[in-house]
Amino acid sequence: MNSLVLCFLSFALIGLLFGSAWIALRRHRYCRELKYDPRQDFVLGVAPQSVEAISIVCDSTGFILPKLSANAVTVFLELRLKHTAMGLVFDPSVEISWETFCDKQFFERGVRGMRFLNLTRLIRAGAKAGARVILRGLRVTWLPAGRTSLHVCHESVRPDDRVLVVSPHPDDAELGAFGLYADTQASVVTITAGDASDRYTDEDRGVRLTRAQIGRMRVLDSIIVPQIGGVPRENVLNLAYPDGRLSEMRASPAVDFNKGDKDVLDFAGLRQLNVSSLLRVGAECTWHSLVSDLAHILKLTQPTIIVLPDPWLDPHADHTATTAAVCEALRETNQQGGRFFLTCVHNRWSELIPLGPAGSGVPLPPRREGEFPEMDGFYSHALSPERLTEKYLALEAMHDVRDLSAFPPQSARYLAKKLREIAGASIHGMGVPPTSLLRRAVRPDEVFWTMSVSAAVKSATSF
Repeated sequence: MNSLVLCFLSFALIGLLFGSAWIALRRHRYCRELKYDPRQDFVLGVAPQSVEAISIVCDSTGFILPKLSANAVTVFLELRLKHTAMGLVFDPSVEISWETFCDKQFFERGVRGMRFLNLTRLIRAGAKAGARVILRGLRVTWLPAGRTSLHVCHESVRPDDRVLVVSPHPDDAELGAFGLYADTQASVVTITAGDASDRYTDEDRGVRLTRAQIGRMRVLDSIIVPQIGGVPRENVLNLAYPDGRLSEMRASPAVDFNKGDKDVLDFAGLRQLNVSSLLRVGAECTWHSLVSDLAHILKLTQPTIIVLPDPWLDPHADHTATTAAVCEALRETNQQGGRFFLTCVHNRWSELIPLGPAGSGVPLPPRREGEFPEMDGFYSHALSPERLTEKYLALEAMHDVRDLSAFPPQSARYLAKKLREIAGASIHGMGVPPTSLLRRAVRPDEVFWTMSVSAAVKSATSF
């Protein structure tokens, strides 16, 4: 009997050691992907006068929806979340349901702070004042049960709005704003040829392309794919500036970056792939020429909404430079009216954001007190199931986004790398790869912060 007890205790101790090691590795790998403390509070990041705050009572199972104004468009529920013990190891989530509507939104492991759940699609689904909205936390609770707020913004997209999406690279427009541009009168402009992609330069992947081949392929992607969303080819163009060099161009605005390059890109040839009359003739590969291109497009399209990378939240150098170039072009054309819709493909706090699997809802992304200028508002664009399918197809059509894991032939080294990734995913639980664009972008919500053109142009010196 004593030997049986000793054997049982030995197995239990071994199991405990392995379990503890697995949890420690899982936590360590996850925390490496977060550049912030999940116990911090998030803020709305907008001027108080821009948002209507409605006090409600929320208990452990949900709340009664109050009467909202007729022009309420985007609604976020403020909740102070607290992870459970399992929520340190597995992804916490909150399920939102009403009648046949159901949505699940995911949060950080170890979350303990203020967060904002997106209720916009719930309102679009027809939930009215007096409806009981059911909340169910998985590995998370909210506290204290009692008074909290709904934050309502009236920013909207009108039928007569003219939308201009300015994308740093082929696929950025689809990642951040496919649903918006597909549902509106839109023009889509891509700044770079996308030629610096490293997906097709690794011999282990089984396919190698030259920089020129990559540039041509991705320029064509950026021209053709928006047509999946119904954008006429006349309204789509790629300006073919060199990928990864916009910040250098901004620093030396008169230098031609297509001269003296050891691997010269066919700048003029790539631009000739466009069929749109929005393209300016006589461009050079300089920053001044880029600004002139954008000024030409602004004069022709007269946009009321310009979709751009958020220069404060998205740290990618090309993304920041894209927004700066548009601001310079706006100054050149003296355009004061309109709004910026700011999107974020590469969130400075974590490339995991938005959290959770593809298809799940998108809460308000992290913004912290005093870090960025106050925005004028926020807008969440809801995608229908049909539009969400189209977005997935559009992203799969983009050569720099699609899954290449099945592309033959593959070297033994590449297959070994994939096996390591799969083994790692069994520990960290974040998928393969953890920062998959298809996981992050194929969502029923596209969330934007909004800012007036005049305010954004004034703030351009800060980024």
